[in-house]
Amino acid sequence: MRIGIISAMAVEQTALLEHFNVKGNTKRVHGMDIVRFEVFKHTVFCVLSGIGKVNAALSAAMLLQTYQCDVILNSGVAGGIKQPIGTIVLSSEVAYHDVDVTNFGNYQLGQLPNMPLKFRADTALLDASKTIASSLGLMYKSGLIASGDQFVTRLQSIQDFLNKHADLEAIDMEAAAIAHAAYNAKVPFLVIRSISDSIVSDNQQEDYETFFKESAHKAAKLMGHLVASL
Repeated sequence: MRIGIISAMAVEQTALLEHFNVKGNTKRVHGMDIVRFEVFKHTVFCVLSGIGKVNAALSAAMLLQTYQCDVILNSGVAGGIKQPIGTIVLSSEVAYHDVDVTNFGNYQLGQLPNMPLKFRADTALLDASKTIASSLGLMYKSGLIASGDQFVTRLQSIQDFLNKHADLEAIDMEAAAIAHAAYNAKVPFLVIRSISDSIVSDNQQEDYETFFKESAHKAAKLMGHLVASL
């Protein structure tokens, strides 16, 4: 199996490579760092995409078109709303929180024209991740992850979206673009994020700086075990 794993930031990619015990072999392709390696009878492509939806979509498209990946995965950290820091969030669905074309037609908040409101993650990948998280003793939640091109620091900025999607578990800046690309290509995907900070906390920035690396490693640990199970 050819597996593509996207990370937005270097700490997230490094955490993955450490868990896979992989060093070096980085290739620069279209401005993105890719590490290719063989593990568990799979060929894995770990891509450092850069932050934001466009970077994430470009990375996913490259993995799908250039490397013909059979599965697209995303590992990293995210902002939480109600979960304790360190909680793993597994994407049952992914959506955009910064899209609004409701005046353009019969679309819901977060929905792009001619696209579903939410992109559903692969059920088999999701179920396997739940089982693995439980076996590892990791605290996890499964639910909606929403993405936008902003580091959300105020609940008010996503309140309209949250009012319509009470199952929202985490906020990030890449997952929806990755899910969108996988959906278009009809390739299974899953997003694994670990909560590094809380949007409703007065200490959000401090928490992010304190727990970012630890949270990245928690997501990477689960991702490593998931790849081993495929």
